[in-house]
Amino acid sequence: MKNGLDISSFGATDTGCVRENNEDTLITMQLWDMRHTLLVAIDGMGGEEGGEVAAEIARKTIIEFLTKNREGSVLGLLKQAMALANNEIVKAAEEDPRLHRMGCVATAGIVSLDEATLYVAHVGDSRLYRYSRGELTKLTHDHSLVGYQEEQGLLTEEQAMHHPRRSVIERCLGSGMHTADERGFIDGSLFPLVGGETFVFCSDGLCDMVTSAQIAECLRNNKTAEDKCLALIEAAKDAGGKDNVTVIVADITDSNPTTTTAADAAPAAPGAKSGNAARGGKAVSVVSMRKQRMGTLAILVVAGLVLLTAGFFLGRCTAPKAEEPLTTGKQGRAGWLPQGKGGADTVKKDTVKYVANPAVDGQDGTNGEKVGGTHGEKDGKKSNGQKSETNQQSDKQGR
Repeated sequence: MKNGLDISSFGATDTGCVRENNEDTLITMQLWDMRHTLLVAIDGMGGEEGGEVAAEIARKTIIEFLTKNREGSVLGLLKQAMALANNEIVKAAEEDPRLHRMGCVATAGIVSLDEATLYVAHVGDSRLYRYSRGELTKLTHDHSLVGYQEEQGLLTEEQAMHHPRRSVIERCLGSGMHTADERGFIDGSLFPLVGGETFVFCSDGLCDMVTSAQIAECLRNNKTAEDKCLALIEAAKDAGGKDNVTVIVADITDSNPTTTTAADAAPAAPGAKSGNAARGGKAVSVVSMRKQRMGTLAILVVAGLVLLTAGFFLGRCTAPKAEEPLTTGKQGRAGWLPQGKGGADTVKKDTVKYVANPAVDGQDGTNGEKVGGTHGEKDGKKSNGQKSETNQQSDKQGR
């Protein structure tokens, strides 16, 4: 179904200021047609050539699988592509003993403009953020102990950024043979698209160096997706650039913004209408009710004035006895309104509760499973340098 939504995306990866080679890679390309976009941030791990090889295997496998397959659910296909990439990395590591520790983490998304939905598959500690109405929200869970402690409030953001174990992860592509639907491996989720929102896919080279407030500031102070992306990379390098940094920025615009607003981004709870339909419907009913009651109030006031006038003339025509004191009626100036109302009418507006984000596997778009025993350390020596890469709406098939 056609709508007014459109996307402008830009991605880039940079070696940083310390590392000698770049183990990150990314995908930004149109998929299937003009209304679908594939966005993936991939962070290699294992040191030496291992991380670089694993990241490239993941990139090629995801592209090849998704370009050849379209039948089925979008989220299901995306998770299958991630699982296949995982298994291909495992096979390559078994064939070459030098690569036995290689792996990578990845956050992948397919933007479907016609369905107004972002489908996400995620493994590891790369991240997806959403910037909307001046607020930055992390949409993925870090599959690491430090990330879990930060989400639970046991560590502050600054403490987590400088924690000595921040690179120890619990899930990664290449940790062992897995299936797409295996619990506790690939987090699958979907999020509604609304005009005016910005999504950021990134490796930990960004979020380990730049705070959430600084990320939001970069997004707020730059207009285009390219400017936002490059500003975020420069911010990471200005902070020290200790790791490779990869960033993809996707701006969602709406040429018909009257149909949806950012305030209605989340879907309604079960049984409730969603978006402007629910809120607008309540507003109309409140206004109608208020008009009806104001009309009734006006009639009562007029009737009271008529009675007061009639009583005044009646009193003038019938003089009281000298020994009887004059008395006044109880109606007073209120015009016979019920006591306690005082002519005022208050109407309570109904409120509609909304679910923050629909999740396929659990709350906030992830299943929240904790998995132990498959820890990977994203560390090691690096080989000779590699230039940074930039992609806009299309991905280079080779590196």
